[in-house]
Amino acid sequence: MTLTNRILPQPTAGAFAVVQRQGLSYPPRQFSDILACLEKLLWMPGATRGIIITSPRRLTEGTGADFMTIDESEDAAILLAEEALDCLT
Repeated sequence: MTLTNRILPQPTAGAFAVVQRQGLSYPPRQFSDILACLEKLLWMPGATRGIIITSPRRLTEGTGADFMTIDESEDAAILLAEEALDCLT
């Protein structure tokens, strides 16, 4: 929550979804390949939407995913999370 509060300084600035998936099975990848896959979806300072990887380990191992998404609404944040998972798996 600290990360979210720092990124979204105002409670009405947007919504977020936390993604924690375990038990996925896809080929291990270099972190740079994961970033390239998600490049257009990654959050950047000042942006109103995007993905923030909270722990890259499961992503690089191919066993899961840990990230959060920020968007205008909760539904939009969930859709963004699904788009990221499609890219990763």
